[in-house]
Amino acid sequence: ALVTLHPGAATGTLIGGNLNTMQGIWGTKYFPEITDGTILMIEDSLKDAATVERSFSLLKCAGIFERISGLILGRQPYEILQEVMGDVDFPVLAEFDCCHTHPMLTVPIGAKVRLDADAQTVTLLEE
Repeated sequence: ALVTLHPGAATGTLIGGNLNTMQGIWGTKYFPEITDGTILMIEDSLKDAATVERSFSLLKCAGIFERISGLILGRQPYEILQEVMGDVDFPVLAEFDCCHTHPMLTVPIGAKVRLDADAQTVTLLEE
């Protein structure tokens, strides 16, 4: 079941993917630009708590949580994210079935979406 970690709603461009893979292109021209209005979706699988904490800490140190409008989290230990991220002012939805899950929802990276953490929905706003 989906879990609302922080209430609210936001509309923006969806970027993201596997956090471990994204770290491989961090700081290069291949990493997607994160700007105000970005909805970040991150997932990973089978990582120990130390690795998860390090990955989330990298996002925080890079100022990502200061620039995004919303966060969608796959099935990672979200308690670690909450500890690293601290109090935020954007909607956060966890336990989203994206990648490395069953069922696996396919989402179009780069599309405009509306994240409503209160209603626990992610709505595609493009055809």
